[in-house]
Amino acid sequence: MKTTHLVMLLPALALAACSGGSSHKDTGVTHDTALHDSGPDGPAGDGARDQRVGDQFIWPDQGSDAVSDAPSALSTTIPKIKDGTVPQATLVLLPDVVVTAVDGYGPYTGDVVVQEISGGARSGILLYKPTRADGGVIADLKPGDHVKVVGEVKHYAPTGGWNDVKHPTKTAVKELVNGSLTLISAGAAPMPVVVGVADVLTDPTAENWEHVLVQVKDVKVLTAVNSYGEFSVTGGLPVDDELHAHTPTVGDCLTITGVMYYFYGYKLYPRAASDVQPSTGCAGAPTLAISDIQDVTSVNHPAVNTQVKISGVITAVDAAKDGSGSYSGFFVQEPAGGPYSGIYVYHKWDDTAAVKPVYGELVEVTGTYTEYSGVSELINVTWISQGAGTVPAPAVVAAADVANGGSVAEVFEGVLIQVPNIEVLSVVQDTAGKNVAFVDKLSGLYVDGMLHDFLNPTPPAVGTTYSKIVGPLHYAFNAFRIAPRSGADLVP
Repeated sequence: MKTTHLVMLLPALALAACSGGSSHKDTGVTHDTALHDSGPDGPAGDGARDQRVGDQFIWPDQGSDAVSDAPSALSTTIPKIKDGTVPQATLVLLPDVVVTAVDGYGPYTGDVVVQEISGGARSGILLYKPTRADGGVIADLKPGDHVKVVGEVKHYAPTGGWNDVKHPTKTAVKELVNGSLTLISAGAAPMPVVVGVADVLTDPTAENWEHVLVQVKDVKVLTAVNSYGEFSVTGGLPVDDELHAHTPTVGDCLTITGVMYYFYGYKLYPRAASDVQPSTGCAGAPTLAISDIQDVTSVNHPAVNTQVKISGVITAVDAAKDGSGSYSGFFVQEPAGGPYSGIYVYHKWDDTAAVKPVYGELVEVTGTYTEYSGVSELINVTWISQGAGTVPAPAVVAAADVANGGSVAEVFEGVLIQVPNIEVLSVVQDTAGKNVAFVDKLSGLYVDGMLHDFLNPTPPAVGTTYSKIVGPLHYAFNAFRIAPRSGADLVP
């Protein structure tokens, strides 16, 4: 339950460059212009895959025909390459495999994916920019074509490794480089393997489906296409535009066919418009109490990256514009109040928006439950007004109990609270020198300007005391903080 979209960075943190896309979790890294360029979850400056041409992976004085005709190539199978039986740098021959995808979309093209005719786990592999030994053109290949392949086994990883906290055992992507292929015959496109989202995202099974043609059925679109060309579906599976661009609508129910790739996480790559089909088998969003979401011990606690529906009253609305002129979110709480009764809703709007959150409005909100750096929140939301509501009275708690390490800090995250006896110890600035919060002298609780910018241009002086401060409790940049909604919430 840990971070925010509204609070500016603290001194120890550097603000990542904003990509300007629809995803609020952009890292500022340029979209992966080739399959192994830097991407949304990877480090910038990793270097485009295309730059590998001409470096250590090209064999001096040997053209593509020399590679494809190499008599020393080991005849083997893709599963043996994928399970490590065939070591890196081995020249191999795949006598008869079937094409499942040809990358002909975007500025970087020419990769081919093939798999064993029998299909199944560990049956697929990427050919990085192969040539045609038969004089043909790579772009003319189609799914279903049978080909003979010769290439060098490569365990690809960026300098420093993947550093993937979700898949810590992932060390390399096994593929073939410096390869060539020969068309044997045309054939029918292979059928995909039907898999569950957990199968392709969860270790150790995820590795089995890398570069294999798969299909996920009855998944709901959870996020709009972001600036990297990705959207996510039920279970948090990213669907990428590397092979074909798609424009689904949040809430769409789909069956998606594509090839699974790994690049700082497992992603599904549909190959054409026909790979993304409407479906009617998606379950509706369950109606939950906010406390079911916030309390992980609840028997109704939902899985992360699933759609949920809640009802509550809006207790706080962002009143501070970000750099793009937009507001970023609001808090919703169950009318009865109490532990675990509030949640943050990430939603961007501006002054021209037709529908805006209104303080005190009773709403039914449907959105995707996610954990953003540990903070429980709803994203990609729609809501229906149910008329005027009554904002619950703030829960009165000691500042020390909701500051870092406090006994009920997690319990009251997202809840409207009141803390007594606050004294300004120091003012905190972001990296641009803007005042963003002050720290309470006794408890260490942060008092933040994320909803009401009471700190600029002149912050309260060190030693200023308040008899009480009211606002929702939030967490950002390693500190719990209370966010006053107006000057009335700061009582001398």
